[in-house]
Amino acid sequence: MAASHSIAPVALATALALLFLPARSAAAATGDATEEIAHVVDQKKCEDKLEGRATLDPKLDTPFFKTTKSSYSWLNDMQAVKNPHKIEHTANCISTHQGKHAMEFCQAVLDGDTLILSLGGGFPAYASSLDIVVPQKAEDEFHCYFGAVYPSEEPNLVWRITKKTLKVRSLPAVAGKRFYAWLSVELEEGTMVDGAVAKWWPYKIEGYVKPVVTKPSP
Repeated sequence: MAASHSIAPVALATALALLFLPARSAAAATGDATEEIAHVVDQKKCEDKLEGRATLDPKLDTPFFKTTKSSYSWLNDMQAVKNPHKIEHTANCISTHQGKHAMEFCQAVLDGDTLILSLGGGFPAYASSLDIVVPQKAEDEFHCYFGAVYPSEEPNLVWRITKKTLKVRSLPAVAGKRFYAWLSVELEEGTMVDGAVAKWWPYKIEGYVKPVVTKPSP
């Protein structure tokens, strides 16, 4: 197996098609966009045993917070969306997983007292996503979960978080408002062989996010 876990885009696109096709909603059937990122996190496969609390920084700022850019998602084709719309770039992050690439989309869902940030982007060759579970109180610990999709012949993989930092402009998050943050997450991807990890591969995701906070879908 290659050291970088390199994947042919066509092979991964096929895997993703199988992943998303059964989950197509009624909205997809009527031609409306349904997904903004390829969310592939399985929390049971990612370990985060690190203590970590968000740092409040009311002056947190970057030119990205003041710019507006959007693009079409490759998921439009995957979900057979008839009337695709451009999606705002709500993240300005760089991931080194499967090769250095941008992660430009972030969704923020406020579920009770917990904010869930879901970060993704790229195209099928970079099908990975990162969830950051942020309590509404800065003194409570936040947790990170990473996941990625590989062709079926890829060995079973697991992940573990090795370092994490989260700076936020404000807490608690408010539905309908922007959530401004900077994150840096280091992780390792492990290949399971005979029930044990044969080797760990290090990766890093870092950058800014500015999603509009939403509530869970009914």
